[in-house]
Amino acid sequence: MVEGIWGSGYDFGNAIERGWGKYTVVHDDKGFQIRIVEVDPFKSIQNQFHRKRSEHWVVISGTAKLYMDADYKLIRTGESAFIPAGMKHKVINPGGIPLIMVEVHTGEVDELDSVTVK
Repeated sequence: MVEGIWGSGYDFGNAIERGWGKYTVVHDDKGFQIRIVEVDPFKSIQNQFHRKRSEHWVVISGTAKLYMDADYKLIRTGESAFIPAGMKHKVINPGGIPLIMVEVHTGEVDELDSVTVK
């Protein structure tokens, strides 16, 4: 476990399992964090927003169906999307293979900053 600058430790290099797939923190520094995110086929990451951080997603493999507020777009391998702080967003893996993305957080990175929207 590595102690982060925000007081919570991140287990670098080890996958954190979630109901939708997993993520691995590969770098954590003041003002940004880099993760590899894998969303299982036909699964989704819940609708949410962050008050203190923005996210930039780059699709490495598969296709992401990204909802940003009321709109959505498909992001394919090699494409990216920027989600500014405060914007509601949700990602779905509509395909039969894992969706793999590099996710870069900028701003204050704190898991408590994730607000679920129902």
